Amino acid sequence: MAVWTCDMGGTTIKLGVFASGKLVAASEIPADPQSGLICAFERMMVVWRQLNRQTGRRPGAATAIAIAIPAIVDHRTGQIYATYRKKFGDANSPAVKRWCVRNLPAPAFWCNDARAALVGEIAWGAARGAKNVCMMTLGTGIGTAVSLDGKLVTGAHGMAGNLGGHCTIDVNGELCPCGNIGCAETLASSAALARVAGRGRRHPKSILFSETTIGYEAVFQAASCDDALAGRVIESALRTWAVTAVNLVHLFDPEILVIGGAISRQSAKIIPVIRKQIKDHSWARWPVSVRRAQLGNTAGLIGAATLAIHSRNRRIR
Repeated sequence: MAVWTCDMGGTTIKLGVFASGKLVAASEIPADPQSGLICAFERMMVVWRQLNRQTGRRPGAATAIAIAIPAIVDHRTGQIYATYRKKFGDANSPAVKRWCVRNLPAPAFWCNDARAALVGEIAWGAARGAKNVCMMTLGTGIGTAVSLDGKLVTGAHGMAGNLGGHCTIDVNGELCPCGNIGCAETLASSAALARVAGRGRRHPKSILFSETTIGYEAVFQAASCDDALAGRVIESALRTWAVTAVNLVHLFDPEILVIGGAISRQSAKIIPVIRKQIKDHSWARWPVSVRRAQLGNTAGLIGAATLAIHSRNRRIR
C-alpha cells in the first residue's frame, strides 16, 4: 500500500511516499499559503509524481492521499472547520473538494498537522509505544496534540488537544489573529517574532535589525553572542513555551511530552527550561519525560500516512 503524504506548513510543504511501513521518498517545496490550496495541490502533484517515479512505482500508484494541514480537522469525517492565519483558507471550499475528487489519484484523508506529527512520534519516534503523550510543535505557530490511554484526543469536532498554543497565558496580552487574547502564539511563535523583536527599539545595535527576515535560528545565534535584544526575546520565548508545557501537563497528565517543529533544533536550550518549569510549577510529583521529536520534518508525513492507512473514511465530501 502506497500513500502519497504531505505536511502543509506555513513556510514549506513537505511531501513523501509512504509504503511498507516507512517513508520511501520525500521532498519539500515553498508553501505560499496565501495562494490557496488548489494552486498548492497543482505544484504538489508534480513533486508526488516525481517521487513516485523515484520509487519505481507506476504513475498514479497511490491508495490514499494523506494531507496534514494547520487547521481544526475531524479526521474521522474529513470535515475542516477552521484554518489559522488564513493558511490555505480555502481548504473547506467546494472548489477544493471538487478539485480533489477530479484530480487526485486516490481518496483524500485530512488531519491536523500537530496530530499527525504526534502519531508519527508514537508509531516510530520519540514516544514509540507510549499511551499518554502530549506533543508541542514550535514553528510558524505553536501546535499541540494529545494521546490518552493509547487513543487520540479529538473531542466532538476534532478540536480537542490542538489549541494549546491558543490558551491565554497573558490576560492583558495582545489580540491573536485567532480571535483570542494573549495566546502563547502571540508571544513566542515564528509568526510573531518580528513584532516581538520590534518592541526592543532601545537596542538599535542589535544584529536582529540587520536581518531582512528574522527567524529563531538567528535569534538564538545572536543571543549566544551577547546581543541584549536577542537575549530578551529568547528569555521571553523560553518562559512562554515552558508555561504552555505546564498547561499541557495539568490538562492531560502525560507520561511523555514531545517537543517538535523547526525551533526544536534548539532543544538543548529549550528542554532543560521546560523540565525545570514542570518540576517547579506543576502539580506533577512524578517524572514527566520531556523529549525532542526524533523524526524531524518527516513526523507529519509519517503520522498522516499512518492515520490514512487506519482510517475507514478517507474521503472528504
